[in-house]
Amino acid sequence: MPQMHAGAKWRLVIPSAQAYGAEGAGDLIAPYTPLVFEIELLAVGD
Repeated sequence: MPQMHAGAKWRLVIPSAQAYGAEGAGDLIAPYTPLVFEIELLAVGD
């Protein structure tokens, strides 16, 4: 994610069709569930 800078916070939403779709992931993720990731870049190293 080259556009992120230290301290940036992003929320990524992956539609169910691009994630687990109709099958889901067992008891963890129901079918047709979008995935949501909240990411914070704390620091950038060399």
